[in-house]
Amino acid sequence: MIFASGDNLDAWIGEIVSDSGSDAKVVDLGAEVPVRLPGESSGEEASKYDPHWWHDPRNAEAAVREIERALAAADPAHRPAFERNARAYLAKLRALDRGIARCIDSVPPTRRKLAVIPSQTTQAQASAQDLSELAKTIEAEDVQAIFPESSLSSKVADAIADQTGASAEYTLYGDTLGPEGSSGDTYIGMEEANADAMVRGFTGGERGCNPSD
Repeated sequence: MIFASGDNLDAWIGEIVSDSGSDAKVVDLGAEVPVRLPGESSGEEASKYDPHWWHDPRNAEAAVREIERALAAADPAHRPAFERNARAYLAKLRALDRGIARCIDSVPPTRRKLAVIPSQTTQAQASAQDLSELAKTIEAEDVQAIFPESSLSSKVADAIADQTGASAEYTLYGDTLGPEGSSGDTYIGMEEANADAMVRGFTGGERGCNPSD
């Protein structure tokens, strides 16, 4: 059994399964998540919805329930263990959701401004015009922070930060977990680290916030 994110983020998974010679069932975890944001309208990663659904713990809860159902159907003898583990993890996800909400609520709405570097895909480069317009918006809106993604080069973010005076000090985990031993080496750790980084960025480094406190 293979669990896929869906929404065209891992459209290649079928080919991988075929090449492996396996008859493994592919379960699309993103198909039934409750919180949806618009996706890219064009480009290689075009999809109706943003495929990065896991950054909302409520969506992660739905995914855990789907994983539990799929595993129990495939291996009924171990259903009680799957159900027990799912209940325990769902409790952690609900606590995470409350903690993140508390962290974000601690920042006045007018200070919750972040800069997003425009790009159709993680490989594509934003144009000079795009970056120039972004820099103007950052300055006009008094944006305090640009958040580089941990798995990508921070050169563009650093350059815009130098130009605008915004901070690019605080990194977010986006498409992948962090390496073992890092603050983002588990899903819950990743989301807690992101919440802390956002609060630090929004407040100009005045303070952070630990969702588990």
